[in-house]
Amino acid sequence: MQSRMFHKFAAKFPCTPLIIAGHVENWPQVEKILYTNVEVNSVALSSDGKCIACGLDDGIIQVWDMDTGKVLCTPLQGHTTYVMSVAFSLDGQCIVSGSWDETVQVWDVKTGEALGTPLQGHTDYVQSVTISPDRKHIVSGLADTTIWVWDMETGEAFGVPLQGHTESIQSITVSPDGKCIVSCLADRTIWVWDTLNVFYQLQSQKMGRALCLFQQMRASTCGMWRHWSHQVLVSKVALNLFCLSQFRQMETALCLV
Repeated sequence: MQSRMFHKFAAKFPCTPLIIAGHVENWPQVEKILYTNVEVNSVALSSDGKCIACGLDDGIIQVWDMDTGKVLCTPLQGHTTYVMSVAFSLDGQCIVSGSWDETVQVWDVKTGEALGTPLQGHTDYVQSVTISPDRKHIVSGLADTTIWVWDMETGEAFGVPLQGHTESIQSITVSPDGKCIVSCLADRTIWVWDTLNVFYQLQSQKMGRALCLFQQMRASTCGMWRHWSHQVLVSKVALNLFCLSQFRQMETALCLV
């Protein structure tokens, strides 16, 4: 039988589980509901399950405490229109957001401040964003079917965008081991990209531009640099090959000659 206490308070607390004969009956499926002032386009949960981030129609990102349902910090403001995608870094310290203003922004979760300037250069609406598990790269998928890979530390794009899709990119993610980029499209297809090959192609493009530059160097130094660049290009150590700092060092050295 249901007690008088139950009848008195059940209507006020509809999510209270009912315990009968030592077990729970009809455990509520919805734990809590968070309300915003405008339409929510994207939501993300931190890996530790403590924070929720949502991208809103008014260009704002709101961060919530999962347990209490309270706002954690002031709204993250910087985008000028719809925030279509948000994602947490694996350590939960950063949020990356993509917007229809064609920019990507990185945010500090604790302070709510933007980390650096927005990543600019996209050629269309940013539909989806994600951060690699090692927090070194940001991947963004656009409405114009291209995928962009960014250096999270410098904010620079790796080479030219990845192409091959024929429809708008709806969502994009990176595997937990960082070996694959997965994208899904409006044409009902899912593409799996090999991260190793992706960075090889993008960094080879960057190396190609550097090689064109040092071909114009003085003959006395050309041989030394050609040998160095060849060793890097054919290196079996893939992670070293793809490290942007190596190419930046080379480009800097070329400018000094």
